[in-house]
Amino acid sequence: MRHFRWHLAVVWSCFAVFPGLALGQNNKPAGDDQTLRSLLKEVHELRVAIQRNSLIAYRSQITVERIRALRERTDRLTKQLEDVRNEIAVIESETPRMAEHIKDLESQASEEPVESRRKGLEAESKDFKLRLDSTRQRLAQLHERETQLSTELTAERGKLDELDYRIESLDRELENEAKQQRRADEPQQERKQQ
Repeated sequence: MRHFRWHLAVVWSCFAVFPGLALGQNNKPAGDDQTLRSLLKEVHELRVAIQRNSLIAYRSQITVERIRALRERTDRLTKQLEDVRNEIAVIESETPRMAEHIKDLESQASEEPVESRRKGLEAESKDFKLRLDSTRQRLAQLHERETQLSTELTAERGKLDELDYRIESLDRELENEAKQQRRADEPQQERKQQ
C-alpha cells in the first residue's frame, strides 16, 4: 500500500510540474498533429512492407532449398538411369555373342566323335544356356528399372519446373512491388522538393 501511495504521488507531481501531459498536449499546432499522423502512417506502411518482404524472403528460401534438394534427387536419378542404360547396352551387345557361342558349342558337340569331349562340350553349352537365361532375366529387370527411373525422373523434373516457375513468380512479385513503391514515392519526393 505504501508503494502505491508513493507511485501515485510521483505521478501527481509529474502532472503538476508538466501540465501539458495532463492536458494531452493540446497546445501543439495543428500541423504537428498532421505530421505525426503522416509519420505514423509511413511507419505502418514500412512495417507492412518489411513483413511482406520477410514473408516473401522466407517463402523464397524454402523454395530455393526445395529446388536444391530436387536438383540433387534429379541428378541422382539421372546418374542411376545412365548406369542402367549402360548396363542394358552391355548386356544387349553380349547376348548375341553368347547365343552364337552356344550354337558353336552345340555344333562342335554334335560333330565330336569322342564321347568324353562331346559331353564336355554339351555341359559347357548347358552352362552357357543357363548364363544366357540369367542374362535375359537381368535384362528384363533392367528394362523395368529403366522405365521406373525414367518415370520418377520425369516427375521430379516436373516438380523442379514448377518450383522454378514459383521462384520466377516471386521475383516478378517483388519487382512489381518495388515499381509500385517507386511510383508511390515519386509524388512524395516531388512535394518535398517544392
